[in-house]
Amino acid sequence: MHAQYLANVEMGWVGVMQDPVIWQKVEWRQGDGRYYFEVQQGGLHATLTAPHGGSLTIPTVAWYALLDALMVTSSASRTSG
Repeated sequence: MHAQYLANVEMGWVGVMQDPVIWQKVEWRQGDGRYYFEVQQGGLHATLTAPHGGSLTIPTVAWYALLDALMVTSSASRTSG
């Protein structure tokens, strides 16, 4: 399915988005800490900021690899028991 195709059955409409959805910054909380993941200008690097100010900036493609590895690890642990 084409990434720009939008279908919302509950609302009863189907259409094509003019522009793709782009996530620039995501924020979530765990306990009393706030985490931020932000893609830098141009999209080549992204930064994960943890509570109390610690942060890590690496190329965006490295984040994709890390997330893929976490998904594989999670999937393997679910299937092994």
